[in-house]
Amino acid sequence: AGAGVASAQVPAVPFGQHFRVEWEVAAGRDGRPLLDGYVYSSYGLAASDVRLLVETLDASGQTIAKTVGYVDSLVPPFGRTYFTVRLPAPGASYRITVTSFFLHNGIN
Repeated sequence: AGAGVASAQVPAVPFGQHFRVEWEVAAGRDGRPLLDGYVYSSYGLAASDVRLLVETLDASGQTIAKTVGYVDSLVPPFGRTYFTVRLPAPGASYRITVTSFFLHNGIN
């Protein structure tokens, strides 16, 4: 377990440079791992319904589990929003990708 950074890839719009994810893994109350972090936006529009693909990796970098997480709040323009994802299994490392979102003009 550890911290990491991921970028979003969205077709037709170059958002890989506009989103990043910072996270760390902690133990939940039930002992299962939780991924806690922030989605940061350097884009000038708010984003909602942000979906995250979280891949649990083994020591060789192979995916051993996948889960989908959601950012429950609006990610403001040039801001950040907190998220938590319960992981299905512990791993040597994790890969987090923003897989989808909606943009909103005029919302802060």
